[in-house]
Amino acid sequence: APAPALALPTAQPSPEPLAPFRVAIVIDDLGANLLAAQRLLAFKQDLTFSILPHQKHSADVAQLIHAERREILLHLSMEPLGYLAVSPGRGVLLASMTAERIQQTIDGDLASVPFAVGANNHTGSRLTAHAGQMQTVMRHLQQRQLFFIDSRTTDETVAYAVARQIGVKSAQRKVFLDVKPGVDFARRQLAQLASLAEQGQPAIAIGHPKEDTLRALEEMLPEFERRGIRIVRVSEFLE
Repeated sequence: APAPALALPTAQPSPEPLAPFRVAIVIDDLGANLLAAQRLLAFKQDLTFSILPHQKHSADVAQLIHAERREILLHLSMEPLGYLAVSPGRGVLLASMTAERIQQTIDGDLASVPFAVGANNHTGSRLTAHAGQMQTVMRHLQQRQLFFIDSRTTDETVAYAVARQIGVKSAQRKVFLDVKPGVDFARRQLAQLASLAEQGQPAIAIGHPKEDTLRALEEMLPEFERRGIRIVRVSEFLE
């Protein structure tokens, strides 16, 4: 019988060169509707999605994002200064709570946001400055095997320091994309994020599903690509 013809090895496509710079963009305040999540998923980028607990669509949004294999955070509400004037919504952690109550509240929040692998704080200018309460929060997150991103809603925050001390994998926000309104502002913040990345710093931004923010992303993403800046999930920056 004739020897079988040798199959020539097929040429493998060369792997795409990895972009040299990385940024993470966390979008907060999801859960009220599905539309915001769908619009963000349409970017086809590895954005990180942070979902508020106990919203009308918290679980649906989590399901949708998980199906697209994106990273999900619990957007964990914490007491701000002037709490009664600024209500951070249901499932909030208060400075006056016992350790047990904090743990139960976190568990209830997590139950409403399936697939969360980490948490970042929503508001929290009072609670994140409170070392004792942050220790309780971080120990419980550690028990639930979650990482923590400090949104840095106050310069007084000790959340990141306490997380590091307890051994919770963590990182902190460097840029807020939309703390002021307008596409121009968001565009400038994205430019700042890009230059942090090019300096080799952990470039983590937080934004919200606002029209201006989405438009700025749409405009800036092609520039990120040209400059060799890749969007990665926030867990790539954990320490």
